[in-house]
Amino acid sequence: MPFLGVHFTPSADCTPLVSIGPTATPACGRENYRGLEAIEPAMSAANLALLARQYLSNRGGFRRFVHEQAFLALPPLLLMAAQELIPSLRAEHIEISKKVGIRSQLFNHSSQRLEDDFLFLPGTASTHVLNATSPAFTASFALADLIIDG
Repeated sequence: MPFLGVHFTPSADCTPLVSIGPTATPACGRENYRGLEAIEPAMSAANLALLARQYLSNRGGFRRFVHEQAFLALPPLLLMAAQELIPSLRAEHIEISKKVGIRSQLFNHSSQRLEDDFLFLPGTASTHVLNATSPAFTASFALADLIIDG
């Protein structure tokens, strides 16, 4: 599974703020960024059924993802995993952020798998970059060269 696990990201504005996060949490709606906000029942049911099938078939090592990563969305488990990197971290050091990160990843319905790589769809006057799963790579000159030369 192409997920980073627990990671720490310093803020870009030079404040002492550091974000802690898991990288992937399933959304239950197109605009579902927190808790029960903007849940789409039909999409949620379809996604839960798909996740259950993925878990049972274990395609792409999906069970490992569930066992190692999925529960990091729960604050106590995230804290325990973060303490493996910074043992002195305590719950009182953490404030829940209103800001969310989006890292969409395409799911191929034909193969029933996550797409692990970038997809490029050339147009007549543009190139569409789909499934940009690496935030760092999206800012790289190598990607720019690939798009320009492609």
